[in-house]
Amino acid sequence: MRILYCNKYNFTFSGTEAYMFGAMELMRSKGHSVALFSMADPRGEATPYDRHFVPHKDFKNQEGMFHKPDWRPRRFIPSKLGKRFEE
Repeated sequence: MRILYCNKYNFTFSGTEAYMFGAMELMRSKGHSVALFSMADPRGEATPYDRHFVPHKDFKNQEGMFHKPDWRPRRFIPSKLGKRFEE
């Protein structure tokens, strides 16, 4: 059987990845073909599928309205829908 595991990290970051890599090894030992799809990160071991990984993105150190608190009220209503509410 061919099994594709999908996870954000391609290295052991927490217990989730430790469990996943253990499960992958167990499946390999049972004769299954196993691959990982994740975000590219130099801390992970090289695989034949690295070229298919999503480019690395640091979510902890990025700018934007979700990362810098701005206490001004905002409207999250799509413009067409918002016009209906204003009428």
